[in-house]
Amino acid sequence: MVESPGPRLASQSELHHASSWIEKGVSQSLQSKSVWKEASQYSFSKEYPDLVLKKVTPLPSALVEQYAYVESKCFMGIFPEIERAWFTVDNKLFLWNYNHESDFVAYDVSDQVIVSVCLASPRPGVFTERFRYVLIVANTVEILLFGVNVVSTVPTRSFDILLVPTKFRVSTDYVSMLRMCSTPEGRVFLCGSDGCLYEFVYGSSSGSSFPWFARSNYCQKVNHSFSLAQYLLPDIFKRFMGEDPLIDCCFDRFHSYLFTLSEKGTVTLYHLSGGFHLSRCSYVNVVDDIGRLGGMEVRNRSRSFLNIYCSCESKSTLSSTSSVEVVVFSSLGERIYYSVVSSVLGSFVLKAQKYRPFPSLETSLPLIHVTLWSKGFVLMADARDVMHDSIIAIQPSVGKLSLSSESETQVAQSEIAESVTQISLHDFVSQLDSSLQLFQSSLSQIKAWDFAEKTFYSSSDHHYYYVSPEWEEEKNLFLCLTNTALLEVERQQPFDHLCRILENEPNNLNSFISRYGLDELCAFCVSIASTSLQEESQLFHKVNPKVVEEAVRVFFSFGGTPQWLEPVSSRPASNGSVRKFDVGRPAKSVSSAFKFSYAHNGIVLKLSRDVCRIWNSHFVKKENDEFITLCWTPQQMRAVKIRVQATALFIQKYIIPGYDSSFTWLSNGNNRGEVNSENRSIQDRLYRDLFQRKKMEEAKKAEYHSLLSLYHLACRISEALSLLSILYENQFHRLVSSLTEPYRASLQRITFGDFCVSDAGRRLASSFITTLFQYYGQEEEEGLLESLTQLLSSQCPSFFGKEERCLQSGMDLLSRARSQLQHSEDRHQVYQLTERAIEEFRKVIPVIEDWKEICSKIESLGAISLLFGFLLEAIAIIRFQQQSEKLEECYEILLSLIQRYLLMDTSAMHTEGEETREEPWKDAIIQRMRQLKDESFHKRLCSYLLTMGERGTSFLSRLSSPFVESYLLEQHRYDVLWKYYGHEGRYKEAAAVLVKLAKESDSFSLDERISWLGQALQLANLQLAKSGGASADERILVKEIQDCLDVAKIQVRCKEELARRHPSYADIEEPTLSYISSIDRKLMDLSTMYNHIARPLELWETELDILRCAEYEDIGLVQHLWICLIDDCLFPSKDAESTCLPKPENWKLLQGLFVRLGKDFSSSMNVFPLNFLVLLLEQRRFEYLLQLRNMENKNIFFDVQIYRWFLSIGHSRDMILSSYCKCLEEGPSFVAPIRTGGSRIEVTSWSDDRAQFHLIQVVKNILEEQISVESGSRISLFVSDQTAGLREDSLQRAVSLCCNRLRVIHVEGKEALLNTFSSWRE
Repeated sequence: MVESPGPRLASQSELHHASSWIEKGVSQSLQSKSVWKEASQYSFSKEYPDLVLKKVTPLPSALVEQYAYVESKCFMGIFPEIERAWFTVDNKLFLWNYNHESDFVAYDVSDQVIVSVCLASPRPGVFTERFRYVLIVANTVEILLFGVNVVSTVPTRSFDILLVPTKFRVSTDYVSMLRMCSTPEGRVFLCGSDGCLYEFVYGSSSGSSFPWFARSNYCQKVNHSFSLAQYLLPDIFKRFMGEDPLIDCCFDRFHSYLFTLSEKGTVTLYHLSGGFHLSRCSYVNVVDDIGRLGGMEVRNRSRSFLNIYCSCESKSTLSSTSSVEVVVFSSLGERIYYSVVSSVLGSFVLKAQKYRPFPSLETSLPLIHVTLWSKGFVLMADARDVMHDSIIAIQPSVGKLSLSSESETQVAQSEIAESVTQISLHDFVSQLDSSLQLFQSSLSQIKAWDFAEKTFYSSSDHHYYYVSPEWEEEKNLFLCLTNTALLEVERQQPFDHLCRILENEPNNLNSFISRYGLDELCAFCVSIASTSLQEESQLFHKVNPKVVEEAVRVFFSFGGTPQWLEPVSSRPASNGSVRKFDVGRPAKSVSSAFKFSYAHNGIVLKLSRDVCRIWNSHFVKKENDEFITLCWTPQQMRAVKIRVQATALFIQKYIIPGYDSSFTWLSNGNNRGEVNSENRSIQDRLYRDLFQRKKMEEAKKAEYHSLLSLYHLACRISEALSLLSILYENQFHRLVSSLTEPYRASLQRITFGDFCVSDAGRRLASSFITTLFQYYGQEEEEGLLESLTQLLSSQCPSFFGKEERCLQSGMDLLSRARSQLQHSEDRHQVYQLTERAIEEFRKVIPVIEDWKEICSKIESLGAISLLFGFLLEAIAIIRFQQQSEKLEECYEILLSLIQRYLLMDTSAMHTEGEETREEPWKDAIIQRMRQLKDESFHKRLCSYLLTMGERGTSFLSRLSSPFVESYLLEQHRYDVLWKYYGHEGRYKEAAAVLVKLAKESDSFSLDERISWLGQALQLANLQLAKSGGASADERILVKEIQDCLDVAKIQVRCKEELARRHPSYADIEEPTLSYISSIDRKLMDLSTMYNHIARPLELWETELDILRCAEYEDIGLVQHLWICLIDDCLFPSKDAESTCLPKPENWKLLQGLFVRLGKDFSSSMNVFPLNFLVLLLEQRRFEYLLQLRNMENKNIFFDVQIYRWFLSIGHSRDMILSSYCKCLEEGPSFVAPIRTGGSRIEVTSWSDDRAQFHLIQVVKNILEEQISVESGSRISLFVSDQTAGLREDSLQRAVSLCCNRLRVIHVEGKEALLNTFSSWRE
């Protein structure tokens, strides 16, 4: 494992800086793999041949002899997947192991001539695992399928092949299958000589792409080009139409496209959708496209079409060039590039993108008969020489690619060309081994039969060293099968060219530099030097140590120095030129950027190439709805990791020590920015030299820090791959299933680059490590967690450093505390373990991810006070670091704890193990929450508590914080704000809030408003008492509250009276009805209530109450209202006769009404005229008694019921006596008519002497209540008795008045009454 050069870990800014460089390098690397699409030129340099012969294996002589027995047809090809070459001689099939010269096997697989052979993957669920491949053999009559059993031989690292016949065969219907291809899922497609595309379908319905068959031995040939018109067309017409056989087909596994090529140049596109449905989308004529792109002269040339190849570019490939899906080859060496585009109808359409003619090596037209295409690299066999074929290799050369600055990546596309190498097969073989010349000369000619890319077989015995083809570098090894031998040739990359130069002519680099540039030179030097630093060199190139030393020397010699861009001022000099320096005045704009050295850019390119396949890729895939696994195998990750580690070791070995030696390798760079020091003043030279040195020092430091950040990023990438490998080995899919849903979603979104450098990636890694420890924590094996800790610390310290170890230590302590709680009753030890765990967590608060899990574990242990304190401390730290997602999570946890422990009853808050700390810790937590200067937390807390009802608002009022007050004001929660003010002792503000709430809020009932006003009055009086009544504002507030309370009570009276007089509101119309609806919604003003409700609806009680509150004096109006109230109570029926006698129960109703109103109004004389009410009530009572006497013939003249009413109200006897005396004095001067049934009835009985006698009897009763009669003698104690309620003057006045009235009236029994008064008078 590569270690960092110092104890300091890389900061996020450094990683992001290095990541930005890698992004540019990866983008350039991906572009360089696709620039063959844009190539427009050919280069014919012979200095660097692109093809080198590595090995020649002659064909077995016994196999060559078989060709003497050919009667009909013979074909041949290469199966690189199983390291075999195949040959057919009529009906016989030969498989030759080209790794062993004489190892071949003959199979008599058919009795008919074999036409084509295809090696394919078996369809899932059809064969056992021993059949790694299947071999499909098509002859003139039928198609047969053989199982390929692969048997490994570990000592020689080779394997044996055994063909096993199967029951799957189908008739060809006399159609020759000229070519076959297969998909990775095992589907086999065949090109028919009748121009139709067929599919060879076999197996059972389990896992089948075709759901209509269910037999296990099912086998069928399906025609995908068949149409109804072809079926109905007679055979005689088909003969005149002519056939266009399909000669080749290929399958694009990334886009599910299938392409076919016909003999006449028709390319047809099929799309495989839904896993089994194959539909034909479009077709094009290649000849027409050649004429459109290359001209009519080129179109008219005679040619045949050979092959069609898929580019197989993945959908994730980042390239600025246009997409090319398929390449077509002709016998003239032409290449036509096609892409698949979407039409307006949503289907797929083929579109010709480019036409590449054959390079003009000779004047005659080529005669190409064998081709191979691999990601832009082309091999062709030219048969213009009738004796020996020539191999033509065409390789794209990207020209000079460089990282020019931190903000720009330049690609010199104008220089993109394809280099061409042509070698005769005869000369090619002779160059390697002169002993073969005799063998070659014995043959009249050497012809190429087939090309293939060399692959490496993967078996379970040596899978450790296997890397899949898409993870290899560009294919460098190719196979060429000739009629004499099998040739193994190597494609030469710039890496190989540079190795050859450094080995043979290390000082002759000018041509390489002019072709590739200095950035690429340094990048390839790093690649060469890294080969000696790789741990497992068998995976990669083997380079001579001398070449490695030369590569290091060249790197430092041509690496150059960072160069400052010349500062340019926007102010021109006096002579019109631009001034570079303007001493004395600030320049308007001066550039201060600099360009990094070629050495720096070379390292960036090398590291980018190491990770280009994974940097922008997602590293997980979803197998089904629940199963998520890694996209890469450990072997693939190890291959990348080794390359990255080698790059990091190169920086550590050669770059990092250079800073201490003042960048000695940079002294050889070109100092192009210096100017001639002649003809300059001494001051100018000193200034400029000093400035240049300072600039160079700054540039060197900046470049060094950039290289150091690249080193740290390389280490981080290596550690990330190690972590993923560890997770893979520990059931990655099971760990993923244990993650929370947000982490699973993040896992599917994040790319590998973000996983290495972003905060989200670090959080995800931490979550994986925590889950991994939890998984192993369930095991009981001792030392398992310690070994896992050591493994993570050594393999990926950046992801499992000090912080992660502290986090894991805390989790381990919590696990021990839980175990202690389950097996022991020692609560003190549990509490201590929990406290130690929290201390560990405090050290790493910023990196904690799963707060819910940690808090739930602490809560389950009963350490509630510790949990509250830890959360409050964490909130302060996380808020300072602006980690919003974590802050929200902590808020939710804290609010949940407050609900469970601080808002419940004291009895429910008992926490076992903290009995002695229960109340103190609760008060301490509330105090800490008050001190927390976090406005967002207090807002969140207030919002949460307001949803908890009375318990929440009660708790909220205890939080003395300005944030609480401001939040309640912002949210207009005055119903809670007054409680907060009251708890704080701010009674005046609390009362003012209650008044505002009662006046302005329309969402509360009238009873609630009265309750608030009553509480406001109490609070205002408390404030008044607190200040001693010295504040005028407080007295005004008390008066305002009292007035509002009176208005509210009037509205209550109005509601009650409306309910009595108008129960259903049926007789009320608009706009009165709308005013009535406002009674409960707000406090109304008195004028509106009187004019629009009380007066129109004859609410006499409400009218009186309004007059009382307004202190309005109108005696006539008041008397009228009282008459209406009393008569309406005595004579409620509108249909009653005017002479009818009031019912006794009506008098009881009147008594209740009058006493109630009297208690409310008696203190206000403007609405309770005592004298008038005594006179009115006594008139009505006398009239009632008189009618009752006449009806029942009873001698009833008077009673004292009215007098009793006034006593019940609370009037003194002296006041009542005075009122009765006033009535005697006035006599019958005022008589109120009776209002009944909408009419007025005059009362005439009050002018009778009996009415005066009635009043005198009442006065007598009043006086008698104050006189104590003992033994029949008069005792005048009432004169001096203070409890009697009668003053002496009132007594004398009443007795004298009664005596005078008795003398003038003529009523039976007046003498006895006169004698009584006369005796009291004496």
